[in-house]
Amino acid sequence: MEVISEPISENTEHPEISVIIATFHSPVTLKCAIRSILNQEFQDFEILVVGDTCTDHSEDIVKSFGDRRIRWFNLPENIGSQSGPNNEGLKQAKGKFIAYHGHDDLWMPQHLSTLRNALVSQNADLVYCLSVMVIQNGALSVLGGPLVKGRTFENNYHIPPSSWLHRKEMIEIVGLWPDPDTIEAGVDEYYLRLIARAKQKIQYVPSLLIIKFPSVEWSLYSKKGNFPQPVYLDRILKNPLDLEREILFDVAVLESIHYYPVPNVWSSFKEFYRAIGYAFYDLYSRDRWPLKEYRIYKFQSFRQRMKKRRGLTKD
Repeated sequence: MEVISEPISENTEHPEISVIIATFHSPVTLKCAIRSILNQEFQDFEILVVGDTCTDHSEDIVKSFGDRRIRWFNLPENIGSQSGPNNEGLKQAKGKFIAYHGHDDLWMPQHLSTLRNALVSQNADLVYCLSVMVIQNGALSVLGGPLVKGRTFENNYHIPPSSWLHRKEMIEIVGLWPDPDTIEAGVDEYYLRLIARAKQKIQYVPSLLIIKFPSVEWSLYSKKGNFPQPVYLDRILKNPLDLEREILFDVAVLESIHYYPVPNVWSSFKEFYRAIGYAFYDLYSRDRWPLKEYRIYKFQSFRQRMKKRRGLTKD
């Protein structure tokens, strides 16, 4: 049974939060994503589902909910990245706060209420929480922790957009999401870098509120069945606290294993080589020719390989 602590909002013209879902040919996970949003404790929101030129029955999935707060859009040209749908969602959004929800992710029930309260109380421009990556053997890793020494938001610090909540007026300063074909990093990492460079206040919220299923591990776009999302969604709806405890236990076990790693000459050499590379980047500047062009080429090649592993054969 779905438990909602607040009455469903009828404020469709001026919702407090606009939730943007970028989607492409994944109706099973999309349905689960929408249900996890509708199950939120905080109910004053709208949901903008934006297809990246979807030709399947994603639109039918959206309309099947019969909820006036959910709107469907479909881009006329495929972008091949969340940036295009996200930008369309930003243009259509009516809320004063913006949240993003991956079409294959799931939110815990207190996600919006926790981030919304943190954003307001800390007078931040963007807040983010912890996300857990789940593979077929259970929890793999946690993303989106606080900054540690030597790391900055301008240095490709990966925080999944599903964990963000930001003020809508921020885009007037930062602009829209970047063109995925012209940058040397993921659009989410690059956009967060732009936000940091614009001196926007970014705050970490110490709560684990998102379950992510890496599409590379699950090959979600090529799967015909056995999707993990319905199983996890059912557990969220029935007993989210038990699921949260189980995930935290898995993460604690993983951390205990990696806390005292076995010394390895090759891994030590790779870390040393990586440190030299980062030092050179910082000294020379990542954005100068020819280093910038080389990094764009390397990342775009990596991006195409990952599309194939996810089951996305079309660019």
